Amino acid sequence: MVKLMKMKSYCKRFTSLFREKSAQDGGLLPSGEKSVVNSQEAALVSFSKKRARSVISIDSDVRVGIITSAAGVQTAMASTSLFLGFLDGFLKNKIDARLLAHSQRGAPQVEDGLLNSDVFLPAFLFGKYGKDYLRLVLGSENFDYVISHGGYPDLFEEQAELVYRTGAKHLLFSGESPIRWYPDLAKRDIFLNGVRENFDGVIVPSSYLKDFWVEAGFAEHEVYLTRQPVRSDFFPVGIGKPCNSVALYAGNLSHKEIDDLMDITILVKDKIPDFRLSIFADAAKQRVDEVSQMINNKQLSNSIILEGSLSLQELAKKEGEANVLLLPRRKGEFSKAGFPNKVGEYLMSGTPLVCTDVGEIKDAIGEGSAVFVASGNIEAFAKAIVEVLSDRSRFMMMGEYGREWAMNNLDSAVVSKMLLDWMSTLQSGDGSD
Repeated sequence: MVKLMKMKSYCKRFTSLFREKSAQDGGLLPSGEKSVVNSQEAALVSFSKKRARSVISIDSDVRVGIITSAAGVQTAMASTSLFLGFLDGFLKNKIDARLLAHSQRGAPQVEDGLLNSDVFLPAFLFGKYGKDYLRLVLGSENFDYVISHGGYPDLFEEQAELVYRTGAKHLLFSGESPIRWYPDLAKRDIFLNGVRENFDGVIVPSSYLKDFWVEAGFAEHEVYLTRQPVRSDFFPVGIGKPCNSVALYAGNLSHKEIDDLMDITILVKDKIPDFRLSIFADAAKQRVDEVSQMINNKQLSNSIILEGSLSLQELAKKEGEANVLLLPRRKGEFSKAGFPNKVGEYLMSGTPLVCTDVGEIKDAIGEGSAVFVASGNIEAFAKAIVEVLSDRSRFMMMGEYGREWAMNNLDSAVVSKMLLDWMSTLQSGDGSD
């Protein structure tokens, strides 16, 4: 009852802050976006009502909050998948977890089943009023652990200050290399010093980043190398595959691999004229228009279809129906440091995967789970696709093996349990790995 009264109190207070803000000219909200205020106000009211009748079955006193400026945003499918996977895994382990969306503008576009649910705290904006809301949420929720993530590292100092006051362990999820964030060494050092001073640990998706943060000053046991959590229930067994030559790519249109996919399609069509590539990608409208024009210029409008973005569950179904999944990732700092979340989803679908041998993908996934090709070798990549589509029974066995490996190693409940075990060592002060 006390908790509910606190929730109603901060909802009421923050609603009044938004009303005050909407009465001002200019400020944080761009002109024409005052409707964002109304949507957030409605979200707060809805959240308060949902929390009042919460029926989440929790067996633990542990509470986890995830703050992210990316998950749920239309142009951030990978982050959405990653953090909703962790959230799903925490809940399956009977851990009370919440997703806090730190958004640039208004509420992120999350899945219908999550928005305004018991596990999604309404989005808060950058700046003064976002900070007020975050303070109120952290003060009410009593988190034991808070995981911060986002493409805006300058927010971490603000978040760290507020998390510190609650006594929660504060963890940074570092999914990309800080070298890319801060190419200037002086600015990078300022950022790294801030992380060392304000965070209790770092969660990373690659051994490259683990080595980076240990070298930056964290103890070995304070940096955790995680696998990607995949919601296996989104990938039912036995999805029928049409007898055609359909490939699928899911990702971001801003990635350079989009250019490679066009050249690969041209080569594959020489051998398989009815080859089709469906691209499910997130991007701003300007980039969508640019890629569409590139497709037309290469006379591939009948072969490459830009499908836009789907909900994670709908995308999982499409991946299961495809005949082959593609990931022509290029070499570079981005691929060296990060780990593509789509790899786990591709494997979980049971569909054969053709992938470039970059970063740590080949070492991380099970032997025989994918066809690997040297990065930058467009001809070899196209040849691998032709082989998969020409010998479907053999490569479907590879897809089934990949699914079995993913079920055992990447299921959200399994991955989140391992992360929770590591987090508990920070809470207890145990310095062992």
